[in-house]
Amino acid sequence: MQSEDIRKFLAVVLAREDHGLIEPCIKNLLRNGFSAVHVCCVESFGSQVESLLRKFESFPEVSFSAYHPQGDAISALKLSGPFFAPILDAQSPDWLAVLDVDEMFATNLDTIATSPEFGLADQVILARYNYAGRRTEDTNDLMASLARPGDLPIIFEKQNRLKEADSMHGPHWLFHSIGPKAIFRPEKFKFLAPGAHRAMPKKDVRRTSIESKSMCYVHIPFTTLGRFQQKLQNVKQYFSERTTPPKPNEAWHWKRWMECLEAEAAKQEFERELLSEDEFVALETSGTIKRVSDILC
Repeated sequence: MQSEDIRKFLAVVLAREDHGLIEPCIKNLLRNGFSAVHVCCVESFGSQVESLLRKFESFPEVSFSAYHPQGDAISALKLSGPFFAPILDAQSPDWLAVLDVDEMFATNLDTIATSPEFGLADQVILARYNYAGRRTEDTNDLMASLARPGDLPIIFEKQNRLKEADSMHGPHWLFHSIGPKAIFRPEKFKFLAPGAHRAMPKKDVRRTSIESKSMCYVHIPFTTLGRFQQKLQNVKQYFSERTTPPKPNEAWHWKRWMECLEAEAAKQEFERELLSEDEFVALETSGTIKRVSDILC
């Protein structure tokens, strides 16, 4: 087991847009003990690398790059492939986390390095929870609250909504059970599963995985209408560039949102996904909504 003070934890953050999330995401990771943060600006957002470098020039632990996917999607998931290899060669991390810019790391520990879970396994699986957003919430207040992830309200009672995916008037996607994300030792693994939910091991390499009880991610899917509309355009581009159609139960919410886009109903869908004050209070009273600090051991 490595000593806490020599472990290097690297977070690779994928960003297709900013909308105010890059700065709180970076500061959250550094505050929680990540040794370095590399932000990869994907597709058209790659044009912003130079301005981001200037903005964060006082943060030596933070680096940026642009990435324009080429070829099949599988090559981008390989740790030895064109996306990850240059980053890993430059950083040489002991532990690697891969997350999106709208995912906030949360822990009840002083820093990530003090977690005993990293001495027990080669891959630590962190649950993800959707942030319980409200229609009346001020965006500036939301962004400020990201500095205190332990206080964030989350959808704790998650359910799998795939059976109701075809219903345009079904339940909030907010309550859908979303997959976890892993923090892992890259030397033991070959590539990431789609969505970066888990790392897949190298052949004949013994490895162990555990589920974290002291760490999680909070997913912030809905902040502003402008960001949601940008997300829909990103999804539209993703589907247009795919060489094979998605499976029936794959990315059902994206398919639903494409229908909303075609029906010019993006605003209605965005507002529907946010909770009224009465809904929020009732769900918090029932235990469906909890605070992050209440669920971590």
